[in-house]
Amino acid sequence: MAAHFYVTLPSNSSFQYFPDNTLSSFTTQLPEPILLTGSWEVALCEIQYPFNWHNVTASNCRIRLNDREICFPHGYYDTMQDVIDKFHELLTEDERNNVKIYQQKHNLRTTCKIKTGTTLALQGMSHMFGFLENKVCIEGFTVSDISSDVHSGLTSFCLFTLTLLSTKGWVILMYPCCGWYE
Repeated sequence: MAAHFYVTLPSNSSFQYFPDNTLSSFTTQLPEPILLTGSWEVALCEIQYPFNWHNVTASNCRIRLNDREICFPHGYYDTMQDVIDKFHELLTEDERNNVKIYQQKHNLRTTCKIKTGTTLALQGMSHMFGFLENKVCIEGFTVSDISSDVHSGLTSFCLFTLTLLSTKGWVILMYPCCGWYE
Protein backbone atom coordinates (compact mmCIF):
# COMPACT_ATOMS: atom_id res chain seq x y z
CA MET A 1 0.00 0.00 0.00
CA ALA A 2 1.16 3.56 -0.69
CA ALA A 3 2.72 5.66 2.07
CA HIS A 4 -0.34 7.91 1.97
CA PHE A 5 -3.70 7.85 0.21
CA TYR A 6 -7.11 9.49 0.18
CA VAL A 7 -10.53 7.90 0.35
CA THR A 8 -13.49 9.81 -1.09
CA LEU A 9 -16.77 9.07 0.66
CA PRO A 10 -19.65 10.58 -1.34
CA SER A 11 -23.06 10.68 0.31
CA ASN A 12 -24.91 9.29 -2.71
CA SER A 13 -22.79 6.28 -3.65
CA SER A 14 -24.28 3.40 -1.62
CA PHE A 15 -28.07 3.69 -1.74
CA GLN A 16 -28.40 0.01 -2.67
CA TYR A 17 -26.70 -0.96 0.61
CA PHE A 18 -27.86 1.94 2.81
CA PRO A 19 -31.21 3.22 1.50
CA ASP A 20 -31.72 5.54 4.49
CA ASN A 21 -28.61 7.62 3.68
CA THR A 22 -29.13 11.36 3.58
CA LEU A 23 -26.89 14.22 2.53
CA SER A 24 -25.97 14.92 6.15
CA SER A 25 -25.86 11.39 7.60
CA PHE A 26 -24.58 8.53 5.50
CA THR A 27 -22.54 5.33 5.34
CA THR A 28 -20.47 4.47 2.30
CA GLN A 29 -19.81 0.90 1.12
CA LEU A 30 -16.23 0.68 -0.13
CA PRO A 31 -15.57 -1.53 -3.18
CA GLU A 32 -13.05 -3.50 -1.12
CA PRO A 33 -11.83 -3.39 2.49
CA ILE A 34 -8.86 -1.22 3.37
CA LEU A 35 -6.44 -3.20 5.51
CA LEU A 36 -3.92 -1.09 7.42
CA THR A 37 -0.91 -2.57 9.14
CA GLY A 38 1.56 -0.66 11.25
CA SER A 39 1.02 2.93 12.42
CA TRP A 40 -1.26 5.26 10.47
CA GLU A 41 -2.71 8.71 10.95
CA VAL A 42 -6.30 9.18 9.85
CA ALA A 43 -7.75 12.63 9.30
CA LEU A 44 -10.49 14.47 7.50
CA CYS A 45 -8.79 16.38 4.69
CA GLU A 46 -11.69 18.01 2.89
CA ILE A 47 -15.42 18.44 3.19
CA GLN A 48 -17.80 19.88 0.64
CA TYR A 49 -21.24 21.07 1.52
CA PRO A 50 -23.86 22.59 -0.72
CA PHE A 51 -25.55 25.76 0.47
CA ASN A 52 -28.91 24.67 -0.80
CA TRP A 53 -31.09 24.33 2.25
CA HIS A 54 -34.34 26.23 2.48
CA ASN A 55 -34.56 29.15 4.88
CA VAL A 56 -38.37 29.09 4.78
CA THR A 57 -39.76 25.65 5.65
CA ALA A 58 -42.91 24.09 7.09
CA SER A 59 -41.73 25.01 10.60
CA ASN A 60 -41.34 28.76 9.96
CA CYS A 61 -43.53 29.69 6.99
CA ARG A 62 -46.67 31.03 8.67
CA ILE A 63 -47.90 34.52 9.47
CA ARG A 64 -51.40 35.35 10.71
CA LEU A 65 -53.05 38.53 9.50
CA ASN A 66 -56.25 39.07 11.49
CA ASP A 67 -58.05 35.73 11.08
CA ARG A 68 -56.23 34.63 7.92
CA GLU A 69 -53.18 32.40 7.99
CA ILE A 70 -50.65 33.21 5.28
CA CYS A 71 -48.12 30.52 4.41
CA PHE A 72 -45.02 31.52 2.49
CA PRO A 73 -43.97 29.09 -0.24
CA HIS A 74 -41.15 26.92 1.09
CA GLY A 75 -37.81 27.63 -0.47
CA TYR A 76 -34.66 29.69 -0.34
CA TYR A 77 -35.05 33.47 -0.16
CA ASP A 78 -31.81 35.28 -0.96
CA THR A 79 -32.52 38.56 0.83
CA MET A 80 -34.92 39.99 3.39
CA GLN A 81 -36.30 42.17 0.61
CA ASP A 82 -37.26 38.96 -1.23
CA VAL A 83 -39.18 37.82 1.87
CA ILE A 84 -40.86 41.22 2.29
CA ASP A 85 -41.79 41.35 -1.41
CA LYS A 86 -43.29 37.84 -1.19
CA PHE A 87 -45.27 38.88 1.91
CA HIS A 88 -46.81 41.85 0.09
CA GLU A 89 -47.50 39.66 -2.96
CA LEU A 90 -49.45 37.19 -0.79
CA LEU A 91 -51.76 39.93 0.52
CA THR A 92 -55.01 41.05 -1.03
CA GLU A 93 -55.27 44.68 -2.12
CA ASP A 94 -57.27 45.58 1.00
CA GLU A 95 -54.69 43.86 3.21
CA ARG A 96 -51.86 45.73 1.47
CA ASN A 97 -53.60 48.98 2.38
CA ASN A 98 -53.62 47.97 6.08
CA VAL A 99 -50.15 46.45 6.49
CA LYS A 100 -46.71 47.50 5.27
CA ILE A 101 -43.43 45.83 6.18
CA TYR A 102 -40.07 47.28 5.28
CA GLN A 103 -36.44 46.90 6.29
CA GLN A 104 -34.56 49.96 7.51
CA LYS A 105 -31.38 50.38 5.47
CA HIS A 106 -29.18 51.85 8.20
CA ASN A 107 -29.67 49.12 10.82
CA LEU A 108 -31.49 46.30 8.95
CA ARG A 109 -34.33 46.28 11.47
CA THR A 110 -37.82 45.49 10.25
CA THR A 111 -40.64 47.98 10.67
CA CYS A 112 -44.28 46.96 10.52
CA LYS A 113 -46.82 49.70 9.87
CA ILE A 114 -50.27 48.50 10.89
CA LYS A 115 -53.57 50.38 10.49
CA THR A 116 -56.32 50.41 13.13
CA GLY A 117 -58.25 47.15 13.46
CA THR A 118 -55.46 44.99 11.98
CA THR A 119 -53.31 42.47 13.83
CA LEU A 120 -50.22 40.83 12.37
CA ALA A 121 -48.82 37.76 14.20
CA LEU A 122 -45.43 36.88 12.73
CA GLN A 123 -45.40 33.41 14.34
CA GLY A 124 -42.65 31.23 12.82
CA MET A 125 -41.26 34.15 10.79
CA SER A 126 -40.65 36.33 13.90
CA HIS A 127 -36.95 35.56 14.23
CA MET A 128 -36.23 36.09 10.54
CA PHE A 129 -37.92 39.50 10.74
CA GLY A 130 -35.81 40.36 13.81
CA PHE A 131 -38.56 40.05 16.41
CA LEU A 132 -38.77 37.90 19.49
CA GLU A 133 -40.69 34.65 19.10
CA ASN A 134 -44.38 34.94 18.21
CA LYS A 135 -44.36 38.71 17.86
CA VAL A 136 -47.78 40.30 17.40
CA CYS A 137 -47.86 43.73 15.76
CA ILE A 138 -50.88 45.96 16.29
CA GLU A 139 -51.88 49.50 15.33
CA GLY A 140 -49.01 51.89 14.62
CA PHE A 141 -45.34 51.27 13.96
CA THR A 142 -43.51 48.29 15.43
CA VAL A 143 -39.72 48.09 15.02
CA SER A 144 -37.91 44.77 15.41
CA ASP A 145 -35.75 44.04 18.44
CA ILE A 146 -32.71 43.05 16.38
CA SER A 147 -31.64 43.22 12.74
CA SER A 148 -33.65 41.06 10.39
CA ASP A 149 -31.73 38.14 8.95
CA VAL A 150 -32.96 36.01 6.06
CA HIS A 151 -30.58 33.26 7.20
CA SER A 152 -31.68 33.44 10.86
CA GLY A 153 -28.03 33.44 11.90
CA LEU A 154 -27.07 30.36 9.87
CA THR A 155 -24.26 31.89 7.84
CA SER A 156 -21.56 29.40 8.79
CA PHE A 157 -21.07 26.11 10.51
CA CYS A 158 -18.31 24.38 12.42
CA LEU A 159 -17.14 20.89 11.68
CA PHE A 160 -16.15 18.77 14.66
CA THR A 161 -14.08 15.71 13.91
CA LEU A 162 -12.30 13.01 15.82
CA THR A 163 -8.81 12.50 14.49
CA LEU A 164 -6.86 9.37 15.30
CA LEU A 165 -3.20 10.11 15.76
CA SER A 166 -1.29 6.84 15.91
CA THR A 167 0.93 7.77 18.84
CA LYS A 168 -1.29 10.15 20.80
CA GLY A 169 -4.77 8.56 20.70
CA TRP A 170 -7.98 10.39 19.85
CA VAL A 171 -8.03 14.18 19.53
CA ILE A 172 -11.07 16.36 18.95
CA LEU A 173 -10.44 19.18 16.48
CA MET A 174 -12.77 21.99 15.46
CA TYR A 175 -12.59 23.61 12.04
CA PRO A 176 -14.67 26.74 11.46
CA CYS A 177 -16.19 26.60 7.98
CA CYS A 178 -17.51 29.94 6.83
CA GLY A 179 -19.48 30.83 3.75
CA TRP A 180 -19.33 34.01 1.72
CA TYR A 181 -22.21 35.49 3.74
CA GLU A 182 -20.04 36.13 6.76
